[in-house]
Amino acid sequence: MQTQNSSNKLITVYHGTIEDFAIPDISKGKSRKDFGPGFYLTKSRTHAVNLAKRNLNEMIKQKRRSPMDKIFLYEYQINENDFKNFNTLFFTEADMEWIQFILKNRSANKLIHPYQIVCGPTANDDTNTVLKAYYAGLYGNDLGCEKVLNRVVEMLEPENLPYQICFCDQNCVELLQNKAVERI
Repeated sequence: MQTQNSSNKLITVYHGTIEDFAIPDISKGKSRKDFGPGFYLTKSRTHAVNLAKRNLNEMIKQKRRSPMDKIFLYEYQINENDFKNFNTLFFTEADMEWIQFILKNRSANKLIHPYQIVCGPTANDDTNTVLKAYYAGLYGNDLGCEKVLNRVVEMLEPENLPYQICFCDQNCVELLQNKAVERI
């Protein structure tokens, strides 16, 4: 984990959703997410599309959307060098600090950290299964101990987790450049 990035690198990021919008609104971010409520982006186009499809399917099951509804894929570019202007936390890998941070955020109903931007591996759908097993004591009854948390990280297969960026502050939206929207 580091708190600053010195590279000057333009990257392409994606946000998949079932909502059409002109400007991202951080206040619409759900609580109990990996890095807290915010606007999430990923470097993986496929991952963004899959998240949007999953959200649409959940809404169809709740009868709040029609199977005919479309998903939206937003594509942006971000200069990672601009992150230095914000209080940013980088997780370079899925490790002990990363899983502890995720566990805290997933159990909170509001933003509980001071960071405006958080970057690092995505805790994916398989993560939910692993975390349920963790809370049930299947990796050991001493929740929070280093041995148990190391087992959780190992079970997550961190080398397979896509990279995500969470904007936790509305001011971060100014970093998004060259917006493109695709209806799928």
